[in-house]
Amino acid sequence: MTSDSPSIPQQLAAKLARTSSGPTSTKIAAVPAAVGDDLPLEILLEIFSRLPVKSLLRFRSVSKLWRSLIGETSLVGPHFSRSLRNVLHHHFLITAYSVKKLTLTILSGDTHSGGGEPACLFCFSNCLFQQASPGRIKGVTWHPDQERFIRRENFRYLINPSTRQILEIPLNTLTRDINLCLYALGFSRNREEFKVLSINNSDGYECHILTIRMSGIGEWKKVNSLMPFNIKNEFCSIGYQDCVCIAGVMHWVLWKVKKIASFNLETESFSTMELPVELQASRGSGRHFYLREIDGCLAVVCLGGVGDVLPFASCRIDLWILKEYESGNWVGDIINLPVYYMGAYLTGSIPYSGEIVLATQRRSADSAIVPLYDRITRSFREVEIPLPPSLSSYDVNLGDAMVYTESLFSFRFLWIERQSGS
Repeated sequence: MTSDSPSIPQQLAAKLARTSSGPTSTKIAAVPAAVGDDLPLEILLEIFSRLPVKSLLRFRSVSKLWRSLIGETSLVGPHFSRSLRNVLHHHFLITAYSVKKLTLTILSGDTHSGGGEPACLFCFSNCLFQQASPGRIKGVTWHPDQERFIRRENFRYLINPSTRQILEIPLNTLTRDINLCLYALGFSRNREEFKVLSINNSDGYECHILTIRMSGIGEWKKVNSLMPFNIKNEFCSIGYQDCVCIAGVMHWVLWKVKKIASFNLETESFSTMELPVELQASRGSGRHFYLREIDGCLAVVCLGGVGDVLPFASCRIDLWILKEYESGNWVGDIINLPVYYMGAYLTGSIPYSGEIVLATQRRSADSAIVPLYDRITRSFREVEIPLPPSLSSYDVNLGDAMVYTESLFSFRFLWIERQSGS
């Protein structure tokens, strides 16, 4: 038994033992009950933790025992840990917005080969705003931008592409002006729960936090610790940049003061950390800096190089990865882009593969290209994403491909029905 195998508490085992005595689903009446019931629970969970989510969702109809096991919270963590190391469990998430039809489509495609037509996860009509590039954490994608998503500007959405569920985040009614809230998503690894942080600059950067578990969604609560002045003074300049959550800590880059602001989800407190030494000495003229997660580590991405003048800045990406979080050990790397990728920027990485994902490129009306850079071999490859006929038009704007890992985390307590793709 591996170290990350799910354990079976005695109360759960007793509950499942009672559940397994019930009749099996009529859909698989021909399958003997002994196929699942004769195996020890630990073995069943060990097998389930290795399977793709699509298969597990189908297997819930095998029996009440299997349905209970697959729906258990204790399976989510081990399953996600194994999915991170399985290339077949990583997928691209691409948004496509039709300017003429005012429709937003969310697609899912393979990262390892491509070639096949992507799956249409959701299709939303009457969208007045173009799509935002989604962030992702723990297998769940996040659309944080204000006035950038479905129908109502003030709502934020969580999407689990694996289970095809959408969760609508409730507004923070504890603040005076809900339209001036900056929202950010994090994940507390100790408690296995998502946290949404709301920061309102009209209330002196007062902060509130919302907890989301598989068992239910909490209520907005005020964060007792105050935002330090050295962070508050610069926080207004970050706009709606992506928040990157690593090891239960949220991060934003504060370029003017050459620091990274952080918020610890366990202690619910703010602090700062230093940027790489090379960036602290840079004046930043003509360059763009942002944060990303690379192989589970915090990374600073610099477009345009580090020197004051770089003639061919658009053909180069500078990257610093925080390999040792506690000691602040930054490791630098340079990605030299071919001419045909000139101006491309980094959007993320495929976990445990050494591959970095660059911005999506449209090569024709009916297909898109996702460039990948292998940091080990220092070579490029492309994954072609064929587009369905409904999106085969230059009128359709494609968002950058984001990588998500399959996750069983389920919003079973709040299901929002949407017009879904087939």
